[in-house]
Amino acid sequence: MGTTTAITKWTDFYIDGERYLNVIQGGVNKPEKFTPDIIYNLACMTIEKFFMAYFILIEFLPYNHTLIDLVDSIKEKEYIPEYLEKRLLKMNEYQEICSIETYMRTIPQKEDVSLFIESTVMTKKYIDVLIQKHKE
Repeated sequence: MGTTTAITKWTDFYIDGERYLNVIQGGVNKPEKFTPDIIYNLACMTIEKFFMAYFILIEFLPYNHTLIDLVDSIKEKEYIPEYLEKRLLKMNEYQEICSIETYMRTIPQKEDVSLFIESTVMTKKYIDVLIQKHKE
């Protein structure tokens, strides 16, 4: 894989993550359209985009794209602050949708939204540091 291809791909994921983040931050002011469930799903997609941007940059693929798998995968390459890991694992508890045998979803409530948005912002800041470190 050439450098130009890798840079294009990781930046595409990063830009998507920024766009999703802007959508959920604005969506908080439109609760009639952006329910806690929608914000949760958008936050998870945003977090995934930021993690995948970094993984593509370093040419590494995670086991899967659930939040717990993203956390486990990043720990193979980098240190993840405990406060962020705990938040992401808490978010992961809202659903188990990868297996029919263990399928489970918890519908997020209005009071959960701050966890989702704050965790997404923290993930972006964390990934920003990793990207900068990798570029040096």
